[in-house]
Amino acid sequence: MALDAASVIAVLLNTAIAATVLALGGVLGWWLRSRVPMRTEDAERLKDQARESLERLQELANSVAADVGEHHIQVLRINQQLECGGDGATQSEQVVLASLAQLISANEQLQSQLHNAEHRLAAQAKELETHALDARTDQLTNLTNRRGFDDALARRYAEWQRRGRPHCLVLLDVDHFKKFNDTHGHQAGDEVLRQVAAALLQSMRDMDIVCRYGGEEFAIVMPDTTAAEGAVGAERARRAIEGVTVRFNDKDLKVTASEGLAEILPSDDPASLIRRADEALYFSKQAGRNRASYHDGERSRPISDLKQPEARTEANPPQQEPQEDARRIVPSQSQFRSDLKRRVAECHRFNGNLSILLVEISNYKDVEARFGQELSQQVMKTVGEFLGSAFREMDQVTSYGKATFAAMLPGTPLGGARVIASRVFDAISACRLPLGDEEIMLSIRLGLAEYLPSDNAESLLARADGALQATRQPGSVAALAHDGDACVPLAAVQNTMVASTK
Repeated sequence: MALDAASVIAVLLNTAIAATVLALGGVLGWWLRSRVPMRTEDAERLKDQARESLERLQELANSVAADVGEHHIQVLRINQQLECGGDGATQSEQVVLASLAQLISANEQLQSQLHNAEHRLAAQAKELETHALDARTDQLTNLTNRRGFDDALARRYAEWQRRGRPHCLVLLDVDHFKKFNDTHGHQAGDEVLRQVAAALLQSMRDMDIVCRYGGEEFAIVMPDTTAAEGAVGAERARRAIEGVTVRFNDKDLKVTASEGLAEILPSDDPASLIRRADEALYFSKQAGRNRASYHDGERSRPISDLKQPEARTEANPPQQEPQEDARRIVPSQSQFRSDLKRRVAECHRFNGNLSILLVEISNYKDVEARFGQELSQQVMKTVGEFLGSAFREMDQVTSYGKATFAAMLPGTPLGGARVIASRVFDAISACRLPLGDEEIMLSIRLGLAEYLPSDNAESLLARADGALQATRQPGSVAALAHDGDACVPLAAVQNTMVASTK
């Protein structure tokens, strides 16, 4: 039995060693898969660290294997003694006791050796974790480096795709840094970068990720942040850098920075978001430096063009939003069409997705005839409020006629829009509205269309309207989608959802 226990211990220990090797392999694989090329000296340093870790791990495995092997030999020797049993007839009490004492001693010795090995494995795992952290940290500023930046931005983008949660990116350059280095030396330049990094960390929110993007360029990833909110943070960062004073060789040195801001758009991926922020940064430099600009999806503009949100403090709490959600319901068809043109232009440039949904209260005339115009308009207002809350924050809804609403769904292919349309259809169809002493049920029709490369804003709306008109034909279903060739029932769109949302 002692021999079996030793074998189990050996297997468990080998499993732990294998897990540690896999962890090291994961770190190495992550280094190798990184999209950002490493500097030669960094690559050599990390390879040396990996080689040393593997060598120490091999030494540990060999040592433990030797310990377990020695224990195995001792147990075999004890078993032989027990089998011999003195005269070979019956085991004497003295032989049994001696054998048991040796077995206990051998087990205690192995337990001590395994305990030491466990500590060494824990230290090795911590060292591997430190190597991974070093690979994501800029050595000069202690900020997240470019590799960590790429990972952070990829996580925000995945969250945007899953939940539609916005985020912003700020790129900033220390102004005239090359000239500063030439004048004051590289040691002064390094100190400036360290001080700028410290100022950024102190001025940004805890949830913001401040990174050294490369050279004198920094990046700030701002989760759950709109462009207007990002503008506040960007200005705060710019002023913090403007307020930095670097004391070097009995001189007080000052620097400024130029910034470019971009908010994620439905047509964006991480690369296009970086490109737009970089364009806004270049715009700031061209405009005279020490300023911030933002890219609205079409062009770069001064950050002052963004309406700044009011600061939320205890003395100035956020106001209650009106029932009609201003983030989603636009005031007029003209504004809606203007925004639609911009979205279609983005789809043209970036091969994005966009769908239009028209929602018509088909029994509106009956409601108006029975209850009058005033109550009927109140019904439409209630439906509008519901639609404003039913869609995502990035969607837009507007009144499209006396009894019709239009919803613009950026970043949404036909399959995804079909899911939204079905949810709206079921919710409104099941709704009972009290009017006087009665309750009324609403009947609706839906028309849906997805952006095609041949579309402009008007043709996209026309196809959605064509689908809506087709629902009025005798024998037609109440919800149709125009796929570019013909009008099809929403149920026929269902199977395209997965493929369309890749």
